Amino acid sequence: MLSEYGGFGWYRVSEEGSVEDRIEQYTLDAAKAGIFMGYCLTQLYDVGKETNGLLDFLRKPKVDGDRIGSINRAAAAVMEDNFAEHNAARSAD
Repeated sequence: MLSEYGGFGWYRVSEEGSVEDRIEQYTLDAAKAGIFMGYCLTQLYDVGKETNGLLDFLRKPKVDGDRIGSINRAAAAVMEDNFAEHNAARSAD
């Protein structure tokens, strides 16, 4: 379980793309690594000086929620495939 997931994408980087693009890349990279079966987003909303949530302090979305849902579904499919491959390999042993 990837338990410290989130808090990225809110700072300037040399790569082009939106916050959602960076979330997608990070999420799918983690899913494809084959070592996680889930993740827990730790930065849902901004609090105090912590301004790297998906929602602002007043709980207004800072990202496209539909896109985040699509990213999560794609990551879930990758993780399910990894799990199925792992079980198939264990059954073959």
